[in-house]
Amino acid sequence: MTVLAAVLVTLFVVASPAAADPGWERIPCFSGAIEHAEATGGDYITLTGYLDCGVSPDNPGPRWGYAAYIAGLPHGTLNDEDMHWYSFGDRTAFSNMMLVEPLPELGICVVTDYDVRIACVKVTRKSSTSPVQVWATSVDDELVNKPFQRRSEGDPNPVCGHC
Repeated sequence: MTVLAAVLVTLFVVASPAAADPGWERIPCFSGAIEHAEATGGDYITLTGYLDCGVSPDNPGPRWGYAAYIAGLPHGTLNDEDMHWYSFGDRTAFSNMMLVEPLPELGICVVTDYDVRIACVKVTRKSSTSPVQVWATSVDDELVNKPFQRRSEGDPNPVCGHC
């Protein structure tokens, strides 16, 4: 189960992501989809889909992840616990249940690089006690069309690029 636990992280200043991020090995992956997004009870959603890429056995290190974007904040967050390994071969299938914070509006995108959002969903609720609703949204939607910072375990909370 993926947990977007640090989604409430307030991001003050984000440093430009370095071309070489030693904590996140990436491959060129620009295609895929979230085929099904559903609220699965309580504060949980499930995202099911695929990426049109995979890794070879001689290069198993690259990962993809779920970046979270809180409405009103200028940046999103990609937590290490929200990252996943690609499958071997040409396609990576996924189906992940996630706990989401009780926020009025949250965006979640499947990302393969700092500038590549493959597919996104919008998660909303009328109040902290009302049911979660989730549906697909464009990767260019105002909620998610902004940079994110990768947050590793042990990084300060909040993440701030130049603290």
